[in-house]
Amino acid sequence: MTESVLELTQSTEDDRPDIATIRGLTLDDGDINNCCIIRGDPGRDVRSWKMWQLYVKRRGSSPIHDWDYYGVGSTSGLFSQKAYDVLKPSLDDRFIPLPGMLEGVRYYFLHPSQKIDCLNVAESEIEYFADSTDVMLIRGYKFYKDRLSDPMVLAIPQWPLGIFTTESIPNVAKDAGLRGLAFTILD
Repeated sequence: MTESVLELTQSTEDDRPDIATIRGLTLDDGDINNCCIIRGDPGRDVRSWKMWQLYVKRRGSSPIHDWDYYGVGSTSGLFSQKAYDVLKPSLDDRFIPLPGMLEGVRYYFLHPSQKIDCLNVAESEIEYFADSTDVMLIRGYKFYKDRLSDPMVLAIPQWPLGIFTTESIPNVAKDAGLRGLAFTILD
């Protein structure tokens, strides 16, 4: 059982490059397929993934590839090879890495191949789209922590693009010298 559940997001240091963007996103069939794969939509084969080329829109004073995580809108974010290698033991078989190229260097999106049903929906503050059971926003999280072990990186069915962790993952990232990851305690 875990003591805390956290959300992994992009850090906000002043010197960091920011806003990784997909080059030439057209929302053609290949790009739409990629978006569905990243979300973990049923029936999408990860073997049909088309590698995206990405670039940084706003450069910081430090080199782009010194950073191990970038938030990318409508995705789980972009992880460096180092970040993926460090987190891999805690990913288990719950994620499949999907390659992307960030200004010529390979990074990875994480496809949630297994989502952990650990969100206490009745105790969480969830907003739904009108006339739908689709989640628009989760304002407050309450988890069934007894369904989680530590260390763990996970996705949940209600918010599949979110990357969630248990309490020891921030120290794993810090001890490995990963840059660009921020962790917010949710529950």
